[in-house]
Amino acid sequence: MNREKAPFGAWNSSIGERQVAGSSVRLGSAVVGRVANGYAFIAWIESRPDEGGRGAIAALSSSGNVIDLVDKGYSARSRVHEYGGGALFAGGDGTLFFVNGRDQEIYAIRDDGPEQITDAPDLRFADGSYDDPSKTIYAIAERHQSDHDPSPENFIVRIRDGRVDPVCEGADFYCAPRISPDGRSLAWLQWDLPHMPWEAAALFISEIDEAGQLGAALQIAGGVVGAAFQPEWAPDGALYFVMEQGNWSHLFAYDPASEQTRQITNMDGELLRPLWGLGTRSYTILGDGKIAAVLIKNGEHGLVLIDPVNGDHKIIPQPHRQLHDPVTGLDGKSIIAIAHDDTQIPAIVEIGMDGVSRLVHRPGVIEIDDANISRGETRAFLTDDGHAIYGVYYPPANSRHKGPDGATPPLIVSAHGGPTGMADRGLKLKIQYWTSRGFAFVDVDYRGSTGYGRDYRVALDGQWGLLDAEDVLGVAQSLIADKVCDADALFISGGSAGGFTVLMALVTGAIFRAGCVSYGVADIALLLATTHKFEAGYLYALTGTSAGNTEPEFTDRSPIHQAGRISSPVLFLQGLEDKVVPPEQSRMMADMLRQNGIATKLVEFPGEGHGFRGADAICQALEQEYAFYAACLGIENGEDAS
Repeated sequence: MNREKAPFGAWNSSIGERQVAGSSVRLGSAVVGRVANGYAFIAWIESRPDEGGRGAIAALSSSGNVIDLVDKGYSARSRVHEYGGGALFAGGDGTLFFVNGRDQEIYAIRDDGPEQITDAPDLRFADGSYDDPSKTIYAIAERHQSDHDPSPENFIVRIRDGRVDPVCEGADFYCAPRISPDGRSLAWLQWDLPHMPWEAAALFISEIDEAGQLGAALQIAGGVVGAAFQPEWAPDGALYFVMEQGNWSHLFAYDPASEQTRQITNMDGELLRPLWGLGTRSYTILGDGKIAAVLIKNGEHGLVLIDPVNGDHKIIPQPHRQLHDPVTGLDGKSIIAIAHDDTQIPAIVEIGMDGVSRLVHRPGVIEIDDANISRGETRAFLTDDGHAIYGVYYPPANSRHKGPDGATPPLIVSAHGGPTGMADRGLKLKIQYWTSRGFAFVDVDYRGSTGYGRDYRVALDGQWGLLDAEDVLGVAQSLIADKVCDADALFISGGSAGGFTVLMALVTGAIFRAGCVSYGVADIALLLATTHKFEAGYLYALTGTSAGNTEPEFTDRSPIHQAGRISSPVLFLQGLEDKVVPPEQSRMMADMLRQNGIATKLVEFPGEGHGFRGADAICQALEQEYAFYAACLGIENGEDAS
């Protein structure tokens, strides 16, 4: 098929905004279980844009069909730590529990519908663990005095017979309360401000008495010497966990009888995950006692089978680009995980230890010819001082169009959030939306990102707003040098911390034609004063400051105080219900740029928070961004989103 020449950025594409929104279903919290009559289930959460971002609970029925377990009046979503997670969990007797988004109460899923288990209007719940014999739930609770409480209490509670009783409190944060197989011990993680969990989470264990109360707490690992992650009990009573030691994180085991801890693995790669969402997992214990883990190295995901006796491991070849949150399958020999692929939207899959993958459920099917899909390639870009900066590069791809002879495409440089995050691997229709229109796209894992070792992540400490901005600029300049993009048609886009990086890159260098900032940070001091408790101390490590001693770094690193150095047009996209980065940040920055004569547009989204969940908001955001870039490029068929 002959391809028609057309200006880059103006290619006709079959991938529309509605298709992108429809493919933006977020999968999470897969659980497996077996009820008394032998019925087995796999269940998970689907956050559906077409239902206003509702967290539907889906399950694979005994007939092999996927069904919804609760009606549209319920949404599985926790708001603990504002980011939530851990909203769905199961007991060994097959009971499924979930946190309902509207009231933050815990419900059990019964044959005749959800049954409310808690009645605590001032609490939010998450990350539960259920003991079948005692019919007891241990969970994280957060007490808020108001919707905008800057310092909510965080603690572990015991829930039994409708009563909610605190059993562990005093630390700033808790997560992952896990009951031992015999019901006699509880393990959990805790940490205090100003640290984040991946900086200082400590692992504790305590005996549970007959009344369900906890005895003296014993710290067995973690803390500022190396953060602990994902405590998990084995059937034989051993407690597994991940801990960061040196540049990598490894699997450990604690024996309560001997009170001894031993390191199991010594692999180059990351098993620790930044706990932005509760319930995050990197490994699972199989029925034969071996451990299946997802190891990340140089940004790429691999499945590893570990023998916990001698630490031997082997790589399991499997077909997926990225894997998240593995749990043991119903047969005890496989894992259930969220998988990302290069040509299909994310799915729930079952993978055997022979590497064979079986589709459990994919929430939607895309009908896009392979020739119209741009496959991301992870690349290392060398800085002037010899550092390797990573990114996932996507060239333009459209079977019907090609660019004019001798021309190169515009480039969108994307900065992820966190900043302790990483660029997704696999198909994202939002990226394909751009590449199918003739844009090149690069998703940058700047220094500070997860997936490349502790040294790479902590390189951003004290350097936020400097190194990240330097890295996105360096990646863009490297691609210019490679002659794969148009040096006069560079755009930069990012959300949250990535939005801050966008603004600081625009402050630092004038190479970008325009920028798009989604719910981004503009004023660090204002963010510190208004942000939620979970991140209340994060800014100190990122800027190299301490409480009461934040200048001149906060001023020098805040885009609002450097706005006079920005010469490129900027589009701001902001949810009005954002509790993480309040709307004042975008409003102030947009006003300042307008006063400086910079072409600026602010689009606000009622009902949306930190990240857009509703289909209309996702569509409008894309329309606005494309129209903004099209106007900068002067292309004729940029959509009118005025």
